Amino acid sequence: MKKILLICLLILFNMYPAIAQKAKLIDSLEHILNTRELKPDSLLNIYDKLCRLSMSYDLELLMKYARKGLSLAKKQNNKLSMANFYENYGIAYSIKESCDSSLIYYNRALDIAIKLKNRETEASIYESMAILFAKEKKHSLTLEYFLKALSIYEQVGNKKRVAALLGNISSLNIALKNYDKAIYYSEKSRVLAEEVNDTYRSVLGYYNLGFIYMNKKEYEKAFENTQKALEISRKYNSKYFEMCSLVILSNIYLHGFDDTDKALEYLNESKKVGNEYGDPSISYYSLCILSTIYRNQNEWRKSEETAFEALQIDSTNIDGIFGLMNNIIVANMYLNNKEKAEEYLLKYEDISEQFIDKNYREIMADMEAKYEMGKKETRITVLEKERKLYIWLGIATVTALLLLMGLVFYRHRLSIQNRKIAEQQIKQLEKDKELIAIHSSLKAEKTERDLIAHDLHDSVSSLLTVVKNNMNLYAASEHTKTNYFQNAFEVLSKSITELRRVVYHLKSFILTKEGLAAALDDFCRFIPNTSFHCKGHDRRFDPDKEYVLYDCACELINNALKHSGASRIDVHLTMDEKMVYLSVADNGAGFDSRETKPGIGLDNIRSNLSAFGGQLDILSEPGKGTEANVEMRV
Repeated sequence: MKKILLICLLILFNMYPAIAQKAKLIDSLEHILNTRELKPDSLLNIYDKLCRLSMSYDLELLMKYARKGLSLAKKQNNKLSMANFYENYGIAYSIKESCDSSLIYYNRALDIAIKLKNRETEASIYESMAILFAKEKKHSLTLEYFLKALSIYEQVGNKKRVAALLGNISSLNIALKNYDKAIYYSEKSRVLAEEVNDTYRSVLGYYNLGFIYMNKKEYEKAFENTQKALEISRKYNSKYFEMCSLVILSNIYLHGFDDTDKALEYLNESKKVGNEYGDPSISYYSLCILSTIYRNQNEWRKSEETAFEALQIDSTNIDGIFGLMNNIIVANMYLNNKEKAEEYLLKYEDISEQFIDKNYREIMADMEAKYEMGKKETRITVLEKERKLYIWLGIATVTALLLLMGLVFYRHRLSIQNRKIAEQQIKQLEKDKELIAIHSSLKAEKTERDLIAHDLHDSVSSLLTVVKNNMNLYAASEHTKTNYFQNAFEVLSKSITELRRVVYHLKSFILTKEGLAAALDDFCRFIPNTSFHCKGHDRRFDPDKEYVLYDCACELINNALKHSGASRIDVHLTMDEKMVYLSVADNGAGFDSRETKPGIGLDNIRSNLSAFGGQLDILSEPGKGTEANVEMRV
């Protein structure tokens, strides 16, 4: 029955479309490469597809596009594509049976996939590595890496790949003759494949179950599952599974149901499908079974001829050669050809010895491998314990260093913070000292202005008013208003007006009684072409701040009168709950603020405003007037 085993193993690695279909797809993709300008991402995608299609079909083509893809992926610094093409290289070397080179490329791909945390790519690489180990007959490693891939696919929810891996694990257990486990995995694979409509895995599940039950000599179950595999393969026109299922059914009828005619019917049908599919292995297995059927029917000549026909196809297949040699020996014995029977009996013994020797070497190699593996596992366990110890020591050391560095850093930060607090306290003391000095200066200036205003108002203003009144009476008594008196009268009136303005500037009674808005409104009434506008909450606040803002407004208006030649001055005052905004704008000559240095008056305004948390900004351009903006928190 071993000859059937290879069919199952062929299915294990038959992961891709039929040769004719692959060739057609490859031609189509190469046509796209030759006729279109493609972006790097599209090129990488096509190169990867060509690699996948070339596997087990055209090794040179696989290497060609793996090389191109890897080169482009490195230029684009596309890490995921680099992992894919490293995996493709690994598959190519696996096909060439250069296992060491294959593992090098698989590990490169795996490192990138793990760093990228791309779980599906990581699982794909584990799957490829498992197939490599299966070729080397390292069954424990094969199962280990299949299970690694299976775990990841289950975590990410890729049911199709889970079904595929369950099928592969089943096939591996069939090869190891662990039939109960093989049945378990085949059933799970088949159920999941039907859930996700994966026809290939569904028919593979039924086929594997049929093969397992046939080897367990449970022929009814074997027939039921294989018949189901045949139905599905015919429904979806899967020639490969159809011919494999027919071969299994012929064996079931031959060995299980002892129905030679039915076995021959299925065998001939499998040969016909095999010729259509173009797979010589099916013809070989069919001839092996046919030779046995002829022997059971006592048709010795046909049994011998069929056996030789099979040997011409494949004379190295250990699984089939013993049955064929046995049929030849038996046939020649019944044909009374003793010399030929003896010749093939000696060949049979020679092949048996070679097979036993080969098996012995394989068993010894497997035992040595297990021994070395055991040593490695023991060493790995010891190293793992040492690694954990070193890790904990490292963690403890790093933790201690971090605590020490944290303490030093904390002390350093605390020292800097204390120094900054001390500097801030010094600055605050200096600012308070400056504020006290400015308050004292303002108070003295205010007192002095009050005295000057009082003297001007009570003495000079009164005297000028008396002179004006006397001149007015004198001009009226003469009945003639000469130019002299008229001019003198006008100059005197202007002098009184100017004097009143100076007095209001020096001391605004309205500022003290009614506040900033009323004082500025009253002041602006005395200034020609000057208008005052007030918005927001008209409310009182700190008298010193009111005085500073009032003095600032007066200074700015005087500057506009003296220097700008303006025909209009606009004063705007805006107050809200927290801020006061003052604006003095004129349409005068303006100046270049970058070239003109501020005078003493403006420096004093800025200094006084700064003391109370205010600031002054002046915007001006030649020929476009000047705008002075003041803001202060109240």
